[in-house]
Amino acid sequence: MSRRLIEFMFGGVMMLLGVAFMIHTFDSAYKVMGIGAQVSPIFYPRILLTAWLLLSVGILIEAAFKKGKSSKDYSWKNALLMFLLIGLCVAAMEYIGFLLSTVAFFFASCLIFGYGRYSVLLPVGIIFPVALWLIFVEVLKIPLPTSMWSYWM
Repeated sequence: MSRRLIEFMFGGVMMLLGVAFMIHTFDSAYKVMGIGAQVSPIFYPRILLTAWLLLSVGILIEAAFKKGKSSKDYSWKNALLMFLLIGLCVAAMEYIGFLLSTVAFFFASCLIFGYGRYSVLLPVGIIFPVALWLIFVEVLKIPLPTSMWSYWM
């Protein structure tokens, strides 16, 4: 299987998932959420899904114009590990909260893809999740999953 075909299939699957998720955001169950709030809780997910769909279109366009290459350097192991890691991160949010699970996810995903510059990983792996936490909780006023250890925040 050529790398071009793999990328085209990936872009297509991501496009279909993005469209399905976007359609789901218009479900009537979300209309009753956030009544009285200035911003609906579904506002930010729609922004992310729009970015998701644009990236999917970009992948499809790139795959359409790319010449076929061998798939020898393509690692299904890393892709499967990332899916497993995403599932673990989402499951861990219930127990250890967004901040700690995101920090662990960041470090683990960088190690899976072979990025080993710890002088960069350490500050970015801590500052980025903390910045995300502050943007969501303090600026956008969107609550994120917390843990029993996050009472100090």
